[in-house]
Amino acid sequence: MSSVLVRECLKHVLNPESPPPWDREKAYTTDLKDIEVYFESIEGGKMIKVPIARTLTELTRLPGFYVRRDLVVSLFVVSKRSKNFHKKWLEEI
Repeated sequence: MSSVLVRECLKHVLNPESPPPWDREKAYTTDLKDIEVYFESIEGGKMIKVPIARTLTELTRLPGFYVRRDLVVSLFVVSKRSKNFHKKWLEEI
């Protein structure tokens, strides 16, 4: 599991062959030109960009990263193809 890339994990959810029902425009893929991925820092409120070409082990070593007590890791995936939302979301973080 330590050598699995974040991108590979996202492929289970963001499969272009079978996109999620809420992604009618197919704006969410694991292509670097389409998405940005963030996690909320343990300090709270601060969003930290995740390089999806990193392994899960490398992700856990990023400053501010944490795993919740219930062993959940929350990642925020933002589509760059949704230009208005992407811009607005970046302004808010």
